[in-house]
Amino acid sequence: MVSRKKVIRALKQSDEWYDTKPMRSSIARLDLSIAIQFKMVSFLIRGMGMHQISDVAKRLGVSRSTLLYYEKIGLISAKRLDNNYRSYSEHDIEKLIFILQLKNSGLSLQESLDTFEQKLRPDLLQEKLDQLDEDIAKKQQARELLAALIGQQSLRDFHIQSETKSPRAHQEWLQSQGLNSKDSQRLRWLSKDINQHESYMSEFNDIFNSLERWAPGSKNETLAALKLVSDNIKSILEIGCGHGVATLPLAQHSNASITAIDNEASALDYLASKIADKKQQDKIQLLNADMSELPFKEERFDLIWSEGSAYIMGFENALRYWKGFLNPGAFIVISELIWSTDTASDKAREYWGCNYPDMQDRASRLVQADKLGLKLIDDFSLSDQAWDNYYKPLKAAIDKSRSKLGQSEVLNDIDDEIAIAEMRDSEFDYQFFIFQL
Repeated sequence: MVSRKKVIRALKQSDEWYDTKPMRSSIARLDLSIAIQFKMVSFLIRGMGMHQISDVAKRLGVSRSTLLYYEKIGLISAKRLDNNYRSYSEHDIEKLIFILQLKNSGLSLQESLDTFEQKLRPDLLQEKLDQLDEDIAKKQQARELLAALIGQQSLRDFHIQSETKSPRAHQEWLQSQGLNSKDSQRLRWLSKDINQHESYMSEFNDIFNSLERWAPGSKNETLAALKLVSDNIKSILEIGCGHGVATLPLAQHSNASITAIDNEASALDYLASKIADKKQQDKIQLLNADMSELPFKEERFDLIWSEGSAYIMGFENALRYWKGFLNPGAFIVISELIWSTDTASDKAREYWGCNYPDMQDRASRLVQADKLGLKLIDDFSLSDQAWDNYYKPLKAAIDKSRSKLGQSEVLNDIDDEIAIAEMRDSEFDYQFFIFQL
């Protein structure tokens, strides 16, 4: 038995001793002998290796209610003192610490208790490990996206997935970030990274401004498509005219007046000088305009012409919007990238899945046009020469730029496109479609 004197001496040395002279609030009204007896009980409990609930909660860094919950589900058990206070043994505390360590592995409390009391279950632990790996991967993806959104790394994967799964929402988001229609379209199809868009487009324009063609095609095939429409064409709207590789042949081989639009001012300046050289100013009007927001109200055209540019809006969306600017019985001529087989290689599917998710086969495009009230007059695939007319000069241009640009995302993208084009065989084609309203 511990003597009263030893208890009092120990209490005075502890940080729980307090001055019994004028005490405040309810403590001041306690009888001194009762307070000493209470402290003696606490001291005796600790001397016997027992701990009160408040001490255990403080030691473990949990609340009193949490300890009561642990007791309720059987993790620990308390002994009741004569005064009905709970007390816990050192063994209870160590057991609880061990079980909580197991819980840190991702096990539930019950699973942690079972693991403590029984042999390890490798199947359960493997399941938890797999779930943890999955959670870590998701959190890593979340971290990478957050880092990309604030410009610490590339946002390309985010843009590619957004364009594939939710293109309209992607477009709206880009415009909410302050990009105009032109830049948002170019980001969606070219740079694919809002953080690097300006520098990407600067390098891209340096290469493409030196090219006559911006897509596969040829003068012969442009004129072949023109012959499939009526001779009585008086007005043509060319959308995405670029450097005018189709504009001038259309002007020279028809009696129609031509309105040619593009959203790249430098291309229109270049085309204007070519038109002047060919003395076609009276037949061709140039406009800097967005193909998805045509600046016409009353004008109606006998023919809308678009080579290699409808993909920017999407084939079906372009037809739906543009046909509203046609006279009754007028024509739309479009060249469009299509699948030419149902068994295209995984590499081709993967590439175009990222770079033109809406790419379809010929039959699907015809169904879309028919639903829009457009009758197919004829269609044909572009020749190998038409592909060479675009890709050979493009390859020469990037080879010339390598020493200047070094490890450039633009060069990497063009290299990938050329590699896919060279393996196209019968997997995909450019198709000329001639429709009549």
